Amino acid sequence: MRRLLSITIFFACTCAGGWLLACIVTSFPFEMPVFLYHFIRRSIATSGFDKLDNPEDVQTLGLLCLIAGCWVFAALTTWIVMLFIRRRQRHSHRL
Repeated sequence: MRRLLSITIFFACTCAGGWLLACIVTSFPFEMPVFLYHFIRRSIATSGFDKLDNPEDVQTLGLLCLIAGCWVFAALTTWIVMLFIRRRQRHSHRL
């Protein structure tokens, strides 16, 4: 039961943190990085799905990559915090 609660908290913190970070980052005006633009265009060309080969869709895919990156960052941060909390709890029980 404790493990299920831990996984639920991890999932909730990751989703909420990633979404909040993505909202903060996307509220600022910015240009899509050139490497991301070329990566998306190359991926579209490699996949052969030419319907997505227009500027509006490339920008949308760039936004999805940004949101996914925010979620990965939030997941790593949450995981590190949970490891720190577990170690701290184990250490306090030994004293």
